Amino acid sequence: MDNITKSFLFASILSILLLEGGCTSPTLPPSFLKVTPPPIISPSPHIGSPSPGYPVGAEHGDIASDSEHEQLVPNWRDSYDMDLSLDVSGKRLFGIVRLAAKNSGDDAWSNLCLRDHPSSALDLFASDLKDNNLFSDELREFYSEKELESGIESAHDLRTGKALGITRDDDKSIYFVELEEPLEPGSTVEIEMRFSFDIPPGAYTVSYRALDTASYRSDGQNISFELAYFYPILSVRENGEWIANPNSSLGESFYSRSADYSAKLSLPSGYTVASSGDEHLASESGGNAVWEMRGENMRDFTISASNHRSIANGESCGVVINVLYPSNDVKYESKYEPSPSIRTAEEWEAIGESVLSAAEDSVDLYSELFGECFYSELDVVVCDIRSAGMENVGLVRVSLSCAGIAPSQLRLLVAHEIAHEWFYAAVGNDQYSESWLDEGFATFAAALFMRAEGLEVDAPSPQIINRPLKHYVDNGSGMGPIYSGGRSLLWSLMDEMGEEDFFGMIRLYYESYKGKEAKTGDFIEIVNKWTHNDPDVEKIIKLYIE
Repeated sequence: MDNITKSFLFASILSILLLEGGCTSPTLPPSFLKVTPPPIISPSPHIGSPSPGYPVGAEHGDIASDSEHEQLVPNWRDSYDMDLSLDVSGKRLFGIVRLAAKNSGDDAWSNLCLRDHPSSALDLFASDLKDNNLFSDELREFYSEKELESGIESAHDLRTGKALGITRDDDKSIYFVELEEPLEPGSTVEIEMRFSFDIPPGAYTVSYRALDTASYRSDGQNISFELAYFYPILSVRENGEWIANPNSSLGESFYSRSADYSAKLSLPSGYTVASSGDEHLASESGGNAVWEMRGENMRDFTISASNHRSIANGESCGVVINVLYPSNDVKYESKYEPSPSIRTAEEWEAIGESVLSAAEDSVDLYSELFGECFYSELDVVVCDIRSAGMENVGLVRVSLSCAGIAPSQLRLLVAHEIAHEWFYAAVGNDQYSESWLDEGFATFAAALFMRAEGLEVDAPSPQIINRPLKHYVDNGSGMGPIYSGGRSLLWSLMDEMGEEDFFGMIRLYYESYKGKEAKTGDFIEIVNKWTHNDPDVEKIIKLYIE
């Protein structure tokens, strides 16, 4: 298959099987949930008395002044302010998050629904540890004696200082915080939550990896911590109900609104930190370091920390691009090579420069076609993850294993992940119910990148694309209809409308919904308005959208 890179078949296979094929749950939970909270239980006893491992001074009894309260509540976006402490020896993260939220709906809220996604990663790790050969016998023995935990320990109202009741659903990733009184439409609330979780070894949503060592417990060189969706994140409320998508064995199940973020992370010196938004080393003393991070209008927040990384810096269309890659000789497992491979520091540097070139070219192309990138900084991290690539806001990751693929394929992978900065990060969507709105768009963008590279793109193939992930799991089709079907719909519209009209419409869609969330109906409405309900365009849409 020497010519596979000249066919969009490779793009589809790479996207479906590798790009984001990492499972978020070992088994498929019940269908889409609009949850009802279980009975209230008593809050954690930790109120007012900090536990070991939490940032010094971050006590629940510390109530902010009125002026600080005013700063916490934004005019139109929620905000998360976090104090974090990473125990690299114990492999545990401790955190305190202050959430300022506004009821922008039409009904009063009696509670807040928060998602604890690290619990899903721990479930997946437990399943993998039991059922397959991903881990060594030594690691199995060590973790068979440990019970890894994740969760919200306590919550209180920042304005009154009163403890709030917390409940946990049967789906352990779902929490409810009971408010003192109903939050009326247009009103705001500020709460502080204490949370922590054990970080499993491997390559999960939250995980650590000690490369080139016999044991994942090593505290030496070549250790990385990947922390995505790691904090209690407020669910989206629609039509009077909290949306709590089940974790799926296929694709992603995340759905959150854009917010402002600030965070301080304490960890040992010698680690390089990348994050959503801007990050910098704020202080260093006695072998410990504090990193500060900040970002505006981001729908999630991700941190990647490692003690074995170098950085290649670049820029495109006003976007600062940082590519982080291993700085030492690293042994790693590759899907593309018959046995474990070792890349030298010099080889990793060449890979980092190649990734940087692809990132710069992607940002340049998408800025021209779709509109200016919503974020001023983009980090691309070459690290150990379950899938070939993964998107987060302002930070995308590429698997170490992709060092073994052809340069053109690596560029395509980078192009797909960076396209998500436009479609998922800037223009958000419900990734469980309407995954095509980000994966279909990103696959279409990668096809445009292929075309710009002089590679061939195959013809469109109509298929229904706007069904929940459970449907595609149940019928065994996998992510094919979502990735390649979404790409086909957009390509067909481009052929029918002509490129000038089509990209004018896409730029309008992007400008209308960046920093917000779009649904399939929103996209179709813009298409119809742009084309004045052209019947030929409507026929194309009906081939893909139910």
